Amino acid sequence: MVDDSRPATPPQEPRVATRPHALDGPLPRPQTLWLVAVLAMVLDVALTGLGLSMGLAERNWIARAFIREFGLIGAGVLLKGFALAVGYAAWRLLPLLTREGERYRYLVPVGVAIPSWAAVAVNAATILAVA
Repeated sequence: MVDDSRPATPPQEPRVATRPHALDGPLPRPQTLWLVAVLAMVLDVALTGLGLSMGLAERNWIARAFIREFGLIGAGVLLKGFALAVGYAAWRLLPLLTREGERYRYLVPVGVAIPSWAAVAVNAATILAVA
């Protein structure tokens, strides 16, 4: 007689070979990505202020109009706040709009940050060129 007191293991599903996806693996926390976006925006406004104080001109006509109307800080809060609000809304809605939304939603704060980091680079290069 055989003692078979161990529980039977359920049959295993056949393993399907899948290609690893570029977005699989550890990703930064969303808070970190949003912090990087906010930091870029703050630096953009600060360097814009420094450039204006050195006699440089704002080349973006929308930003120039807002600065004239609301001042540098007011324009920064309004313009950057609007960009952050639109980005945050997209970040919240993306998982609801598409099946893959949860996987790709981390790209939203990155997409919000890239233009500001580009502006920081341009502002810094311009300031260094005239300093």
